[in-house]
Amino acid sequence: MGVRQSRDSGEVQRLALYERTFAVVERAIGSGLFDIVAHLDNLKVFGHRPQEEQLLPLYQRMARALQNQGVATEINTGSYYRYPVKEMCPSYRFLQILREHGVPITTSSDSHFPDHLGSYLVEARQLLRKAGYLEIATFERRERRLVPLDDTE
Repeated sequence: MGVRQSRDSGEVQRLALYERTFAVVERAIGSGLFDIVAHLDNLKVFGHRPQEEQLLPLYQRMARALQNQGVATEINTGSYYRYPVKEMCPSYRFLQILREHGVPITTSSDSHFPDHLGSYLVEARQLLRKAGYLEIATFERRERRLVPLDDTE
């Protein structure tokens, strides 16, 4: 009973951490200061996260906030090739929800070194297509332009 209880307690704590983090990010989205907000579910990089089903309402809320404010996000490959989670950010399910809400998205390899520039962007574009995206956002001087995904090969 004690082991089960501590597992449940850990799950509750992880969910609470995600709720607090998502609330802060939502405030940033609502501030009007940002054209793009990235690393939406980056808390997962070390593998500490609740079951994704528990996160779906948070994903929905975040997607609505981005949509309502006209703020874009990114698919980031850094969490795939640099961290134990080995999954792009946001997760595939989160990507689907963002797409359902029409949230514009761009790509990022989150390279910390020149040799990592562009790492796994082909895979990121494949995942975007699978989630239903047909275009990605590009920015120049804070002006967003949508480019067909096929034109980014």
